[in-house]
Order: sequence, then structure tokens, then C-alpha cells
Amino acid sequence: MDQTTSIPDLTRAILDSLDDQTTVIDRLGNILYVNGAWIRFGEENGGADSSTAANYFDACRNAADRGDKLAARILTEMRAVTSGEADTYSIDYPCH
Repeated sequence: MDQTTSIPDLTRAILDSLDDQTTVIDRLGNILYVNGAWIRFGEENGGADSSTAANYFDACRNAADRGDKLAARILTEMRAVTSGEADTYSIDYPCH
């Protein structure tokens, strides 16, 4: 999905004004938008491309399958939000 058309200009401007790394996903976990802080963090830390072609649920599932318990918890909580079972979820997690 083209990041420039999926998120309105005002919403992009607000998200890009945040200091926290922020991503917007759809109900299936597809990344629709990553803000400037997210992109800068990736560039400064040798991270992968911040492409909106990625799926956040798949990334968490892959990490959980390798034994990452935090990734499994994040996947469970994010699915609860995207399915409407929970209103919100927020976590600060290590990124190496």
C-alpha cells in the first residue's frame, strides 16, 4: 500500500511531530505508516528498510517462533486491539 495515500496529510504531520517511534497498522498487521522518528531510529541503528510492505504481526510471529516471549505477548496484545477486544495497547520494548 502506498504510504502517501493511505494516511491523510494532517495525520502524517501529527505522527511525524512525535518524538516516539510510531507505526500505524491495519487489522491484519500490515504496516500502513511509520513516522519520521521510526525511520530515523532505523537509519541510525542499521535497521532494515521501514517499508510499508512489511507485516508487524508476521515479524512478531517469527520472533515468537524463535522463542521470544515478549514478541509473543506483543502479538497477542496487538491482535486484541485490532480485533476490538481491547481499546489500546502500548509498550516500550528493546530493539536490537
